[in-house]
Amino acid sequence: MRSIHRSVFLRFLAALALCIAVLSAGVYFIVWKALLNFALQDNSNALLFIASNIRGNYADKLRALDSLADMRGFAPFDNREADRLVKRFLEFDNIYSTVHVYRRDGVLLSARKRPSMPAYNVEKNFYLKSDKTYHLLARRVIETSEPAASETYLTSSGDLYQTYVIPFPKGKRPEGIISGGVFPRNHRVDNLIEGLRLSKDNFIVICDETRVFAESALPAGDVIRKEMWRAVSEYSAYFAKFPENKPRIQFLKGGLPYILFITYIKDLKFYVVLGLNTSTLTEKRYEILKYLAITLIISVILSFFMAIAIANRLSKPFTLVVDAVNNINHGILEGRIDYQNNDEIGMLCRQIEQLAEKIKKDRYLGYLWGGEDDIPSNDR
Repeated sequence: MRSIHRSVFLRFLAALALCIAVLSAGVYFIVWKALLNFALQDNSNALLFIASNIRGNYADKLRALDSLADMRGFAPFDNREADRLVKRFLEFDNIYSTVHVYRRDGVLLSARKRPSMPAYNVEKNFYLKSDKTYHLLARRVIETSEPAASETYLTSSGDLYQTYVIPFPKGKRPEGIISGGVFPRNHRVDNLIEGLRLSKDNFIVICDETRVFAESALPAGDVIRKEMWRAVSEYSAYFAKFPENKPRIQFLKGGLPYILFITYIKDLKFYVVLGLNTSTLTEKRYEILKYLAITLIISVILSFFMAIAIANRLSKPFTLVVDAVNNINHGILEGRIDYQNNDEIGMLCRQIEQLAEKIKKDRYLGYLWGGEDDIPSNDR
């Protein structure tokens, strides 16, 4: 009887412990994946927000030229006053290096540059420019009366360049255009990441494939920078094909606790790299494991007592059956089995009771043939 109880107890306890272990592993996996996915999504959104701010900041600076078209000298147009306005405009702190003013037929009216800008040749008519895309840009601005910007491109010297063209005066048939030339990378870009509140040990880098233009404090500088360049180089072909796609995510190897989030700003040909330190995630992972371990230990203890109770309940009918069979084996045919459930064990108990009654009757008939004196008193 002990072996039946022990067998039921051990098997039930093992099955329950296995279920709890599988359930705990499943909960850990689901919670950890949810936490990781949340961190990845949250930082991807943060990177897109940062990139959008950088792009918007640059666009606002590019549109600074719009203010000229509303000033006296351009509305109505006065060549001397317009030239004076352009000169003053380039004295202010803005991103423009050159400003040219053309009549709608392409004739150059004014050409100004910053003192820091080296000398260059200026065509007397924009239709004489070798850059045919500029002709199309200027004609589009004149025909639509709407400002337009060229695509950014790298010059032969490796500098990024972009042209922004606006009509003057605004809201009327343009008399001409104001054309501003920008070298975005020749101006401060470190201010683009000022004010960003990064978590401890996280960092942000603005770069292209060859150099860094701005960065926050970079932990483990040389090692992280090497891995960052490798990731940027690896994804450059991807961003060339899908420049506006979602950020790429790179888990650093070699025991470096960082995840890199990389996106590309087409207008500036910048890569923006956000480095997420995974130490916090690792701490949360261990915290989840700790709570799951505590839950598992409590569950096993409760399962132990539950297994004892259930084993007692399940082994009781078997004990009753074994006792009844032993009584029949020893000639004790009296008594009933105290189990009334209508299941297989209940049917077995009733069959044993019927068997005991039949043996009792057969024995009584045998005694009748042998004589009344041979009948035991308990069978009469």
